[in-house]
Amino acid sequence: VIERVQFSYYIDETSDHLKLMKSLKVLEVFHLPKKELEALLTHVREMTLYWRDHGYPEWGIEGLVIRECHSSIDISNLLCSLFSEGILKQITTFHWITQQGDKESELGEKNWTRLCEAIRTVPCPNLCSLSIPNNNIGEKGCKQFTRLCFENKVSELREINLAGNRIGNNAFLELLRAFQITNMAPQLTSLNLERNGIGMRGVKLGYSTLRMCSFNQLESLRLGANPIGKKTLEMFLDTLTYHSLPKLRCLDLADVRIGEEGMVGLVCMMRSGTVPALEELILRGCALGERELSHLSYAIQDGYGMHLRNIDLSDNAMKRDGVIIVRRMLSKEHLPNLETLDLSNNKLGDAGITELGNT
Repeated sequence: VIERVQFSYYIDETSDHLKLMKSLKVLEVFHLPKKELEALLTHVREMTLYWRDHGYPEWGIEGLVIRECHSSIDISNLLCSLFSEGILKQITTFHWITQQGDKESELGEKNWTRLCEAIRTVPCPNLCSLSIPNNNIGEKGCKQFTRLCFENKVSELREINLAGNRIGNNAFLELLRAFQITNMAPQLTSLNLERNGIGMRGVKLGYSTLRMCSFNQLESLRLGANPIGKKTLEMFLDTLTYHSLPKLRCLDLADVRIGEEGMVGLVCMMRSGTVPALEELILRGCALGERELSHLSYAIQDGYGMHLRNIDLSDNAMKRDGVIIVRRMLSKEHLPNLETLDLSNNKLGDAGITELGNT
């Protein structure tokens, strides 16, 4: 009855036991060397063919999660064959998660393009969760993914994580167009595009398309560490108010230079009722000054942060005056559900700590 198996090492003898697990649904692997990962993927193929030959023609694992394993041409070839031969056609979850900055574990643009071609050959109609952060797929790789969307090869996607992939303005526009034209936007629950190259031009290009997208099932939106700019961020957030985001619980704008214009856009979105269920607001490293903090504090004091559980204001060079502004919103009346307020890596000093303690 085993449904989930995790490997941090793998030997050939394991394959005999693996074959017996007819109920197996999810495989997770951690830090496997290249040869061991090759052996495991080969045995996944053998196991699938075994059960399909023994009266279960639709058998197949539903989840493949590969974390911090080194990539290679042979591994890429194996993955491509698993997709193109239909071995992974039942898959609902595909995650290739690398360590940020570890080039040996990256899929890269060429390998990702080949994987997209394989999926194009045999679609994955049940794929709901795709996570390939820090894989350096670039503009071309992102466009290959959007092509899969346009051709309805991955039409059931709910969760998309493309963080840290060098996605620029043109690819961002294509991604928005794919969400809008294929009507994927209303079914997405999680979208992570942080640490890419999405800037002012991308937001302006995608403005009209974004207005037509309704992300009414979206629960998590992460856009941190993109060079969006404060005025463009205001435009972007204003665009989101055209459609309600009733289920959005997490908004991550970390390391985005918000400025007063961007904070005005964020506060307007909160006051408009667009994000009534917001629980986590991440504003880490946003260079928030007293004006920006005042806008946020006033909105929360006016009752527009009732569901907030976590507020991250770390790494903002905040001093005593900033703490005084923040403490005005710290009450059970204004933030009845608050569990975590992160003020780490600021410049509070003894005076700031004293003000915080007075709260």
